[in-house]
Amino acid sequence: MLLKGVLMLLLVVSSSEGTGTYWKAINHVSNLRKINLEKEMSFSALEMLNESFNFKAYLEKFIVQSFTDSAESLPVSRICLQHLNATLRAVTVYQERWALSMLDAIGKLPNGILNGNILLMGDYEECVNVTATLYDGPNRTHPTHPFKGRYCTTGIPTGPPVFVPGDVGSNTIPVNDIRLGLCVPSTCCEKDITALINYTLALIPGNSRLQANITVCQKDSLPWDTKAIAAMVFCGVLSVVVLLGTLYDMLVLHELHRYCSVSKIEDGEEVTKLLAEGNSDSGDSYGTHNKTHVQNATEPGLGARILVSFSLYTNASKLLSTRSQAGNLGCVNGIRFFSISWVILGHSYAFSLYQSRNVFPFISSQLQTWSFMAVVNATVAVDTFFLLSGLLVSYLGLKQLNRVGGVRNLNWAMFYFHRFWRLTPAYGLFIFLYVSLTRYYGNGPFWPQGGSEYKECQGWWMNLLYINNFFKPEKTCVLWSWYLANDMQFYMVSPLMLIPLYISGVYGLMSCLAFLTICLVSTGAISTIENLPMGLIEGINLPSANTQNSSDNGNNGISDYFDDYYIKPYTRIGPYVIGMLLGYWLYKTNGKKHMKL
Repeated sequence: MLLKGVLMLLLVVSSSEGTGTYWKAINHVSNLRKINLEKEMSFSALEMLNESFNFKAYLEKFIVQSFTDSAESLPVSRICLQHLNATLRAVTVYQERWALSMLDAIGKLPNGILNGNILLMGDYEECVNVTATLYDGPNRTHPTHPFKGRYCTTGIPTGPPVFVPGDVGSNTIPVNDIRLGLCVPSTCCEKDITALINYTLALIPGNSRLQANITVCQKDSLPWDTKAIAAMVFCGVLSVVVLLGTLYDMLVLHELHRYCSVSKIEDGEEVTKLLAEGNSDSGDSYGTHNKTHVQNATEPGLGARILVSFSLYTNASKLLSTRSQAGNLGCVNGIRFFSISWVILGHSYAFSLYQSRNVFPFISSQLQTWSFMAVVNATVAVDTFFLLSGLLVSYLGLKQLNRVGGVRNLNWAMFYFHRFWRLTPAYGLFIFLYVSLTRYYGNGPFWPQGGSEYKECQGWWMNLLYINNFFKPEKTCVLWSWYLANDMQFYMVSPLMLIPLYISGVYGLMSCLAFLTICLVSTGAISTIENLPMGLIEGINLPSANTQNSSDNGNNGISDYFDDYYIKPYTRIGPYVIGMLLGYWLYKTNGKKHMKL
């Protein structure tokens, strides 16, 4: 059985042959550089390793015999057992290339397990590209291809399960499980693989703890469901509208504007000629008539304006324009660039930790360096965006109040509706495409075949109402959207600071200080009561106060920190309030205050 080949590589090969065979293998491997690096290289390496470890003998002795004796008692489908036996025979008797590729694609025991290297992923591409070739008849003259290679990942628990926030589901392998990549016949299902793995683990002498609890197999192809078809139809219709709008803009309006510009020049020359001849009345009449005609010709109707609003030509020129209008705060764009780069840097490290081989030594060493503190505290970069949001609301809001003549003259209904309408349609479209199409974007051992946050996004309406940060991450859609919820909630209460700031700087300062006090008190109270860590990094493997007396040493500390502090508006509004005060200062100085450094 292939899975017992894993056992050979995990146990027998690494210990039974002793030190002499180990050094013999090292000497063989050192000669690999002399081999022509083509297709035969892999087989030469296998032959050397097989010669050193006598791998074939171990397969026949420990795997084939024990598997044959116990096959009937295993809760495995008959077709799966037949194809596993055929694969074993192809390896031990005929040494078929496809069977050796399946064996080679299985994850092996790596070095550095004590340093967090618990990912035994194998080779996904090698496995899925395998097509089995079996021969019928006594002379093996009739080839058939009854199955292909199927890549599966099995989780073997090492302790209480630990999940990434928002990554909890029935088909999710905890991040602290040993992940074993397997290459099995495509006729085997996930239950078959779990049973076979547990049977293999039971062969380890003295093993009473290691037992697989979940297996996730990659599907050859995913059928297009109703949501995906609807999303693709929508994208197709939108693409057609964009194409039509772009063609109309470039071929009709652009040419019309160019024609009208030429007509205006010709009209000017004609008027000058008539005035020179003394026919001023005729010239004025002629010029006025053509001006009206040109104006009517260059003004598109409502339908044309709607179509042009989808024009890639016009919108791209606006999006890519570097021109700055008068009164704009150009430095804000630079701050945004550096802040988003900071966020990306921190997330790049965070996401790679769960797929790295040297997690523990890397974290331990980097946490001792002052330069890595920028990565550890990358979460602070989000506060920059909150500050900029408060700054712009205050600065632009005060200018708008001054322009309309006071608080009573501002349309406060439009103040809220404009914000909601500017964000929500695009936000809702993103959620729709995200839920419907994510599962089709890629494949591989770490790719979610069921889609990203499929079950969580059943509560998508919470996102569109911007209240999703008040619910547990496993019940919310698009985990990072907590930022949008906070920003909208800050915007909803911003008039409580904006109006006092417009009336009087003293009143505005008192209002802002009140919000800052609420932020500080709530942060201190929550941190003290729940014994929260100082940050996300410190919260890893730190038990929370609620589970202090239990045997659970999972990541409750980081979960509580994220759920109860990190995404809540009353603990994150501080930078927004500072931004409101900064916007008031820029409004009072008309954005022209220069600081001497």
